[in-house]
Amino acid sequence: MLSDAGLSGIKKVIILDMKKQSQNASSRIKASIRNYLLLRKKSPRCEVEWFESLSFKEALLNAALAKNWDGKRFSHQYRIKHKSLLAAKRILLKASPAIKKSRNFDELFSMIENTLGNIKGIGELYVYDTALRIAANQGHLPTKVYLHAGTRKGATSLGIDCRGRKYLNVADLPKPFSVLPPYQIEDVLCIYKSFFVSSSLASIESSNCCFVK
Repeated sequence: MLSDAGLSGIKKVIILDMKKQSQNASSRIKASIRNYLLLRKKSPRCEVEWFESLSFKEALLNAALAKNWDGKRFSHQYRIKHKSLLAAKRILLKASPAIKKSRNFDELFSMIENTLGNIKGIGELYVYDTALRIAANQGHLPTKVYLHAGTRKGATSLGIDCRGRKYLNVADLPKPFSVLPPYQIEDVLCIYKSFFVSSSLASIESSNCCFVK
């Protein structure tokens, strides 16, 4: 796995390249996608692919506790209290037979959302990330772009009305996004949300993608 310094070096090259390609909204979108794919190519780990390689029980436990391949907490869930994750784990293990029978991502997401809705500290990003990690293991990657705070801000910055919506269809987004699967579109919307509107690269420098977070 690349060191933090190695990933930082890659990002600096990408950011310099993006500064040259950020003349208007359309070119910023294309530059974001192009550079996201470059960072994926240079990354030694992909979260989705790792969860695909696990047994169902391993995937469920690691997803519930938000643990990565090094046994460390995924950065998205870094601030969640351990007792909240343990509560989520207990509930997800109890619901595991139903989870395993889920037929698609939408069904799995709704099941996890409804099951964990009352746990303090468990928000919409945890629900999405946990559903995605388990769904990857089950072969049920999303066919829609699910919204949480980061992706909602990214989509709104592109002029998309997200009020009252849990997800977007790929067709709702500018055409360049169609080259990516929905779970990668979610990542791009979150990482590059500031860049879309103002060419601000500060948030990108501190962002972690789905495959390195």
